[in-house]
Amino acid sequence: MSRKRSGSQKPPPPAASHSSSLEAPHTPDLSRTVRWVIACLWLVLATIFFYWTGLPNNGNVSRLDYWSLVPFQLMDLVDPEFESRLPHGFFYLFERIGYSLVSAALIIGSAGWGWLLILGSSRLFKADVFAKQESINQVTLANNESRFQTGNLLFFSGALGLATTSTFVLIVGLMGQLSTILLVAWLVVGSAGTFVGLAQPALRLGQLAWLSIANAWHSRDLWTLLGWVSALLFLWTIWLGGLSPTTDFDVKEYHLGGPKEYFLKGHIEFLPHNVYTSFPFLTEMLSLAAMVLMNDWLAGSYVATLTLAFFGPLTALGLWSLCEKWFPQAALLSAWIWITIPWTYRLSTIAYVEEAFSCYLLAAFLAAIYGRSLNLPEVSHSASSAAHANFWWWISGLSAGAAFGCKYPALLFVVIPIGLATIIRFPRFHKTDSSASENPSARSRSTWWVWPLVFSAGVLVFAGPWLIKNFWQTGNPVYPLLYSVFGGLDWNAALNEKWRRGHAPPHYSPLSFVTDVYDILARSDWQSGLILLGLPLCWILPAARKKNHEQPEDSPGVLLLALLFLAWFYATWWLFTHRIDRFWAPMLPLLCLISAAGLTRFSQSVPHAVRQSLMVLLGASAVFNFSINTGPVGNYNSWLTKLSAASDFTARTTCPEIAAINQAIEEGALPQDIRVLMVGEAEIFDARFDLRYNTVFDVCLLEEWCTHPDGQWRTADEIRARLAQAGITHLFVNWREILRYRTSYGYTDFANPRSIEKLQQMQLIGDPLRWPEGIGERNADDLSVTDRQLIENWAPQLIQGLGSNQKLITAQLFPVMTRPIEAK
Repeated sequence: MSRKRSGSQKPPPPAASHSSSLEAPHTPDLSRTVRWVIACLWLVLATIFFYWTGLPNNGNVSRLDYWSLVPFQLMDLVDPEFESRLPHGFFYLFERIGYSLVSAALIIGSAGWGWLLILGSSRLFKADVFAKQESINQVTLANNESRFQTGNLLFFSGALGLATTSTFVLIVGLMGQLSTILLVAWLVVGSAGTFVGLAQPALRLGQLAWLSIANAWHSRDLWTLLGWVSALLFLWTIWLGGLSPTTDFDVKEYHLGGPKEYFLKGHIEFLPHNVYTSFPFLTEMLSLAAMVLMNDWLAGSYVATLTLAFFGPLTALGLWSLCEKWFPQAALLSAWIWITIPWTYRLSTIAYVEEAFSCYLLAAFLAAIYGRSLNLPEVSHSASSAAHANFWWWISGLSAGAAFGCKYPALLFVVIPIGLATIIRFPRFHKTDSSASENPSARSRSTWWVWPLVFSAGVLVFAGPWLIKNFWQTGNPVYPLLYSVFGGLDWNAALNEKWRRGHAPPHYSPLSFVTDVYDILARSDWQSGLILLGLPLCWILPAARKKNHEQPEDSPGVLLLALLFLAWFYATWWLFTHRIDRFWAPMLPLLCLISAAGLTRFSQSVPHAVRQSLMVLLGASAVFNFSINTGPVGNYNSWLTKLSAASDFTARTTCPEIAAINQAIEEGALPQDIRVLMVGEAEIFDARFDLRYNTVFDVCLLEEWCTHPDGQWRTADEIRARLAQAGITHLFVNWREILRYRTSYGYTDFANPRSIEKLQQMQLIGDPLRWPEGIGERNADDLSVTDRQLIENWAPQLIQGLGSNQKLITAQLFPVMTRPIEAK
């Protein structure tokens, strides 16, 4: 996606005193022609390699084979082969517009608080980085500095504003003041800040987008026009996907399940049965805010997922802002690559934390680059460069703290590496400041502590509340981690060891350290081929030498720091996590940056025919990725299905027994006031009845209520009293989930059919209730040999029937008996 430049250009900067790391070394044996041949061969071979690779989460079907399905999937979007049995149509667009308006209010109000935070920070550090809005608005739209200033202000205001609102919800929730009126008042004040500080920048951003489209139209730049159209199509799918109910287990267990519990309780408290809710919950607080605004947990979940999906286009804005400063010709392409990656769609439409994490990682990195004085954006020329640096390290700390607020691993992935960057100096990337002290080294030694202090203080703003909350509730600021150091309420050595085994790296094979890079760049189902294609080009190709010198001289330093950051991220991900794919997904924005810079360099230096071939390759990648997003590989998208019907459908898909209980209550087959004790089941978001449960890593409630700490059974009267005290009317056992856990994380041996039989013998529970046809069982013949052997050795009672009619009991619901049946 190219862009024509208009207006006056800045005079060329002075030549760098050192050779650029992106320029070809002056060696006689490797000419520029050879480099271009290598680059072309790389693009061809990398394309073949990428599309030859299979999709491991979808039957390992190669992408080449998947291409044969692409035309039919795209045609089905316009003319579906099978008519949905669920109510759907354009009429249901209006309910989505309503939820979108609430989400927009949450985002706009939060952005205003972000602007106020930035304004206050600039006053605190006496570095009015964004103060001269009038002068910025008077500059022509073609001015490069004005463009990235506009993008920076909107990007950081949006990102930090959402973190501020999240922290506000945490504080009022801990105080027991989860109020719709209070939250609306908060957003109204924030919206006033948005109107005052962000209205003109937002209008300018729209004008910049329109200018790009208009220039492409007048110059008949077909590829740029197609790029904008495709970006809108991808954003359209993200919008509808963000308004779709989820089918993801983790989301229903705690990403939305936790906020739902807080909403129903009316406050935030320690939940001993769900250890995941003691994680930093920055994005989940936004979900809780959505539920409070809607005064309904289900309707609020639609607003919540859409609000979190906003982090996708917000990250694109951050990439555009970064490139406008250092790689202007790659600015639109970097944002476009990010928007079209299937991972972006997937993480935007599932209420995970990784999309927000990606945004805050990029924000911390961008602010750190400014803080390192690589190229300080000096709008207010009266402010000293030191004040600007301190301001940007503060912003970097805020962003890194927000990343920590998303999940604990950000301490390793973001906080530590950027914290080290405040101490470690890279003199070759620094510009010479003629106004600096005559003895810069002595000055550096006397103020070396300022950047680490400012950065650390910023981190604590958004990370500190979560550490304080956990310390107050459990005695461990990073509960349940570091149990051997801090201990922790409702946690023990056995649970800690189980947690460690479940989240430890599977192995440390040196070969795997290399092959996992291949998995990330090519083998991931939701990766884009453009990442692999453009990644090495900046180091293969010689730097373009243009007369206008539009690219700043320190851009090679930005690429090198991005590469170092990625290397750190990958090493810590590989060494310290259980290596699930979405944990590395926050690397994608920086991969987009490097890839876009490389592809742009290639495009600008090749003949027209080769450039057109590259554009065809970009377009084909977009078509393929769009097919991934809109098909079953991407994620469930309800499109224009009635949302209540779509929610019922996803509930029946993920846990049909819970959906059956919901329906039985609605039809009067079960009382409205039941309270169910769930054993083996933690995917509880869809339940519309009262329940008690525990996750796989928590103490089993049934075992705790039925046995003494030494494992001996309590008496029938003791157990009955415990069940009555908890108000339990029914016992639900999900054997399917217990079997899954026994082959992965492990599950308590107490949860087995023999324990259930003993409870029946003690007349504590009755016979299991009958499920609707097709629920609570599956054909035993469908079991694998390994699974069947496991069941026959552990719980043969679950296989019932004879011959070909054998069934595996997958779930049971038992009524709790309030008193024993007297013998006649």
